[in-house]
Amino acid sequence: QVFGMELVGCLFSRNWNIREMALRRLSHDVSGALLLANGESTGNSGSNGRSSPSAGASGSSQTSISGDVVEACCNVLSMVCADPVYKVYVAALKTLRAMLVYTPCHSLAERIKLQRLLRPVVDTILVKCADA
Repeated sequence: QVFGMELVGCLFSRNWNIREMALRRLSHDVSGALLLANGESTGNSGSNGRSSPSAGASGSSQTSISGDVVEACCNVLSMVCADPVYKVYVAALKTLRAMLVYTPCHSLAERIKLQRLLRPVVDTILVKCADA
């Protein structure tokens, strides 16, 4: 619901090229949404015609939207980091990096929540590394 059914459908595609491109779009969308939720301008983020998950965010709703985006992204990443195609896996790791760059983590409560959300993602990555 946060990222749209089209993107989710692409993430479940049988074609690895489509999954990889969906992760690139997810990375772009997550970065833009978190920048907007944190009150920063993305420059041209609104010029491509797609609506951002956090469009119109203001005040206390920014923290909620930022949390929703991070939670949804972690849920997706915990699944796609197990993808058997190397290029899709690398795209997932790049998406994780993009999400973490723009995720605010200033208080102990935010850090604990982020650690809880990232645990399944890290577990998936560790299992993937152990399988290699």
